Amino acid sequence: MVADITKAEEVERLVTETISHFGGVHILVNNAGFMRDRYLVKMTEEDWEVVIEVMLKGAFLATKP
Repeated sequence: MVADITKAEEVERLVTETISHFGGVHILVNNAGFMRDRYLVKMTEEDWEVVIEVMLKGAFLATKP
């Protein structure tokens, strides 16, 4: 299943489809990620916002009840 982990409605759809297909969510591994080939000092603010969205917000949306 494919979803944008940074969008609450897509995560909700992902969970609903998972429950429908597998009967529930028994294990969750938050491993969404991407490559940013930059040192922190060379990142733009926009780059940093993407890091926060995927790494932190994505984990939050996937694990919240």
